[in-house]
Amino acid sequence: MGTGHPRRVRTCSLSLPGYPGVAYVAGQTQTCQAVRRHLIHERGWPRGTVLVKAFWAPGKRGLD
Repeated sequence: MGTGHPRRVRTCSLSLPGYPGVAYVAGQTQTCQAVRRHLIHERGWPRGTVLVKAFWAPGKRGLD
């Protein structure tokens, strides 16, 4: 993986079970996207098992 964005480094180093479970991800938009992308593309989790709720994005208004 090498060096990269801190969110990516922390996500890749998570200790998770060898089989997909369900991930509930909430937070800043870019962080949620990075975690979702990692679980689906790099860990092979099915899309339906990664549930995301972005609560804010820099410079954006109206996210609840």
